[in-house]
Amino acid sequence: MDSNVRSTFCYWTHFLLSTFDIEARPVKTKMSSSISRYLVRESVPVFLLSLLGLAGLILLTQSVRIAAFIEPTWSGLHNLTGLLGWASLPVLHWLLFPAWVIAFLATAGRMSRDNELLAMSAAGRGPASLLAWPLILTLALAGISLGLSLWVTPLAYGRIESKTVDIAVEGTWQELASGRGAARLCPEVWIEARETSRGDLKDLVLIDRRKGSEPAEIHAKSGRIARDGAGLSLHLSGGEVSRLENGAYTSAVFEEADWTIPMSWLEQGRWALFPDWIKMNLESLSSRAAREGGVYRKALHRRLAEPVAGLGCALLAFSLFILGPIRRRAIGLVWAGAIVLVVHVLSRLGESLTSENIMGSWLAALVSLGAAALLGLYFLVRRLIFYCRLRMNAVNSVH
Repeated sequence: MDSNVRSTFCYWTHFLLSTFDIEARPVKTKMSSSISRYLVRESVPVFLLSLLGLAGLILLTQSVRIAAFIEPTWSGLHNLTGLLGWASLPVLHWLLFPAWVIAFLATAGRMSRDNELLAMSAAGRGPASLLAWPLILTLALAGISLGLSLWVTPLAYGRIESKTVDIAVEGTWQELASGRGAARLCPEVWIEARETSRGDLKDLVLIDRRKGSEPAEIHAKSGRIARDGAGLSLHLSGGEVSRLENGAYTSAVFEEADWTIPMSWLEQGRWALFPDWIKMNLESLSSRAAREGGVYRKALHRRLAEPVAGLGCALLAFSLFILGPIRRRAIGLVWAGAIVLVVHVLSRLGESLTSENIMGSWLAALVSLGAAALLGLYFLVRRLIFYCRLRMNAVNSVH
């Protein structure tokens, strides 16, 4: 009885292993591992070229926009290089998985066209046995993407805006100090100097309508503008300040006065590039999400969902590779483009939902993972049916 139980267990174990394309013999396992590494080696150069090409195209368009307000000097070139250096980190986060999907499916199409996959199938190795090393690389990319999403990308956005504001404030200071006339520092602050020379202002007019302070209009005979880390400061001499108090204007004459435009106001003005939640670190965003919810809660879930959506893209590409509709490199590129486009559209659709609906942040991730799971389940069911029929035919032929 024990021998019958043992033989039955061995039979069904071998049946399940063969069904899921797992081979227990060490020689075959070693061969599968070598072929799997070969698949990764062929995909990595295409992955790097795709990543560099797409990132270069995006950074080129961004550099054109940035160069619109940077002076064409060596310092301007240095500022442009610094901004593009920080901008490359969010771009890397966006393109990591799309480039990997393109590389993997293009390589799979090339191997199918060259009959390499056919030769592997003839040697007893199906597509599923080749995914060990691609899966390892995909998990490593998912970890990198998660780190970029949670910590690195918010830091990069903050540095980009800070440096942009710094460049814009410096340009405004130079514009005023060189006698070019007027400048709008932010939506609530306007300054005009009719004659200037090396930072010395004459016939100065300053209109300040910042929220939280009384609207003021200042006329001064002379003044001096200076810039530091706190913002822009004006030292005024011989003028008059008019304020709106209780619905009526009051005027006062002054001999000397100082006026400061803080950097925080400049950052909230026309040079504010990003909303505050996109620049927050993980700790700040988590606390704001717990305290206020809304857009901060949705932003936190979005940072967590983006790497999962990328992982779903890769798993969907693996499922297509196992099912075998990819016959040429061009077909692989078409499938990769379709996967990336659909996930991108779903991601944008999720962002358009209300800030209270956090499921919108997970829409692309859930759909991509669900589609990959359904294709994988379809493959396993098809393999089970095939092996069941094969066993039944073998039994019938014996009888």
